[in-house]
Amino acid sequence: MSVGIAWLLRQPGLGLTLRGGRTGKERPIGFVQPTELLDPRPWLSGGELVLTTGLGLQPEEGGDYVRRLAEAGVAALGFGTGLSHERIPQSVLEAADAVGLALLEVPYTTPFAAVSRAVTARLAEQQYELVRRAADTQVRITRAALRGGVAAIVRELAVATSAAVAYLDERSGEVVAHPEAAAELAEQISELRRDGAGSVTTSRPGRTLTVQPVTHAGLVSGHLAVQADRPLENVELVLIGHAVSLVTLELDKPRRLRAERNALGAKAFGLLVDDVLDSGDALEYLADAVGARNRIRILRLHTPAAADVRRVLDTGLGARQRPLYARSGDEALTVLLRGEDTLSDVAALLADLAPSQARTLRA
Repeated sequence: MSVGIAWLLRQPGLGLTLRGGRTGKERPIGFVQPTELLDPRPWLSGGELVLTTGLGLQPEEGGDYVRRLAEAGVAALGFGTGLSHERIPQSVLEAADAVGLALLEVPYTTPFAAVSRAVTARLAEQQYELVRRAADTQVRITRAALRGGVAAIVRELAVATSAAVAYLDERSGEVVAHPEAAAELAEQISELRRDGAGSVTTSRPGRTLTVQPVTHAGLVSGHLAVQADRPLENVELVLIGHAVSLVTLELDKPRRLRAERNALGAKAFGLLVDDVLDSGDALEYLADAVGARNRIRILRLHTPAAADVRRVLDTGLGARQRPLYARSGDEALTVLLRGEDTLSDVAALLADLAPSQARTLRA
């Protein structure tokens, strides 16, 4: 956030006038620093509007003084007249034009505090506007996620930050980008990934790139990259974090849907086993788990580690695009299988069991 010199000159209560350094009038002001030091460079960081009355400044020293400020990267110099100097020294005027440092005359009737308050108030307005815009954007990105998934999240984030955004799915290699040219960011993501980097931000003149990992089930499933031609604002970084969270939820949606479907099927399976639901009615709920000609097999496993065995079966069946319909009892697990499933198929499903769990297992 910054204040433009042109905006400051338009404030009627301040009465500021641009007297020199017109080529530098587009520089943004980050904050105001009043000082009467003849060499304030050790206390400057760049981007300041330096305010001075020139106390102790001799007319012939004006050139060196202005050049020191320009060297420190200040945005502009506000020279107060009517106190130490009736008018801005000619050496200051000439040096400001030479180095392109905007030179503002601050009249005697305008306190430096008034200039500081005006800049501070404007920066606060900008901060509020950024926060308000971020809140509105979070709502838009969330709504977009509900309608269009990852692609919509990427698009809304790109529009909100005026940046190039790309998401790289590490499993499929698929890239979702906005605008389309942002797809080239995938190469940079891959390069960073080979270096073992997680969350990383790199900056150079005219470019800022931030790459954030998207984790799902404890593993990095993808990376979201945002590239802008300027430093990213803090509020924009918040939006990026929000987008990463939404992408994570979107990736988790199939798992949650599977869990809900498994829970519903397990209830129907339990009613079938208990002879509460006849096979014809049960088929409506269990059709995606049965085999050819609607035949089934029921696997009954005895183990003190039923929960662990269930997780292994769920992983194995999920990898085969099949649901897990099962019920747990006292150290027992009853599972619905297809009619054509064999003992070899069951062994393959249970192959990932830990040796200690396998030793306690009886079918």
